[in-house]
Parts: sequence; structure tokens; C-alpha cells
Amino acid sequence: MPSASPARRSSSPSLPGGRGGCGARGAQAELIVADQRLSGDPPLRGPVLGSLRTGVAAERRERGLVRRDSVPAPSAALTGELVGRTERALDSTLGADYRSLELRSDPNTRLEVNTLADVDAADVIAFRIAYERVRYAVSLRARRISARGDTLVGTAVMVWDSAGAWRQAIFRPTLLRLRSGGLEPWGSRGRPIYWRRLQPISDFAFPRDGLWMEQVDVRDGSVRWGIVQPRENVVVAAAEVDGPCQ
Repeated sequence: MPSASPARRSSSPSLPGGRGGCGARGAQAELIVADQRLSGDPPLRGPVLGSLRTGVAAERRERGLVRRDSVPAPSAALTGELVGRTERALDSTLGADYRSLELRSDPNTRLEVNTLADVDAADVIAFRIAYERVRYAVSLRARRISARGDTLVGTAVMVWDSAGAWRQAIFRPTLLRLRSGGLEPWGSRGRPIYWRRLQPISDFAFPRDGLWMEQVDVRDGSVRWGIVQPRENVVVAAAEVDGPCQ
């Protein structure tokens, strides 16, 4: 779906059918938009998400929208603390699940924060859970070395408060192999996936944010876009980005 700023309104929706013999999986939706920069438009944040509504219900919902400004990013000190907490939680889980590997970190590796890197990287964002309540989400992909010398990557997505009193695992950590600069499945246990591009996205009906991210399957490089509602830790939206019909 083409990107559109929150200050734009849909003027001509188009719903072409599936193509290439993919059936419903090949269906597409296109919104033709036009600038309409009216005062009072709520600055909804995050990747573009559409909501199709009709009639009086739509008008009432539009009038009920409230302004949601961006949450300030965590300070450099807090960002470092959030990444450190997530690393310790990741190592604790992987150590329990893969005790025989005797995983250790590489002291020469430095994590990149909020870049496009997939390995030795972390996405750290602030998001709202209510009007005046903020928490922090971390998506981590950290290199680890096994006792046999295998280069592996542990991944996790977690949520924290600033003080560290609240912690929540959004997805259970996964363990992947790093070979020739690329990620691939490792062993027969676990899911061969990781998460990246973490972003907050405004909820339509509530004064809170969801967590938008990409889920990558290293078996074929396919990507799913997904939105997790952190309060109940449930996936509320997902879309296949890459697949056999693309």
C-alpha cells in the first residue's frame, strides 16, 4: 500500500483482485490520496495502516480521535540500560535452553542501536501504554560464540519500564547461525525467525501504541509485517511481504 501522511484523506480506493493464480493471497488494495492539510488532524504515528469505515459510525469515530504527540526517545544512558537488561534476559533464557553450548559474548563486538543492521544490533523505542504512561521496547540481535566455536545470533523482543521494575517478553528468544555474513537456521529446535525495524504505531480506538515490526524467516528470507498489542501480548495485524506469489 502506498505511503500517505496523516494529513491526507483517501479520495479513490481501488481494490484489484488477485493475480498470478494466488487467489486471496494476491489481492491488493490501493488508496489514491490527496493533500488536505486541515487544522486539528491528529498526528498518528508509525507505519501507514488503513481503516475502512462507512456511514455514521465512521463520522463518530473520526470526531472521537484525539491528538497523540510523539513520545520522547529514551536518553543515551537509559538506552544503554535497556539494551543491557535485554542482553542479560536473552543470555539467561538461552543459557537455560541451550546449556551445553556454553554461549559467550564476543568482547570485540559492539552493538549498533537504531540502525539498519540486522546482526549485533538493537532497536530501542518509547511507546505509550496510556495517555501519560510510557514504556520502552527493545528488539535485540546479538552475536554469541559457542564452546565449539560456532558463531550464533540470539534474538529477542522485550518491553521494560524506565526503572526496570516491569519486564515483559513479547517473543521468546530464538537462536540462529551466522555464516558468511548471513543468518540461517541452527539446530532442530526453535523457530528460524528474528524481528527488526521496531516502531510504535498509534492505535485507532485507544490512547495507546502498538508495536510494529518485521519478522524475518531465515530459511528463505521471507518477511511478515506485524503489529503486536503489548497489553495482552497478542498479534492484532499481519501481512506477508515476500512469498511465492510476489
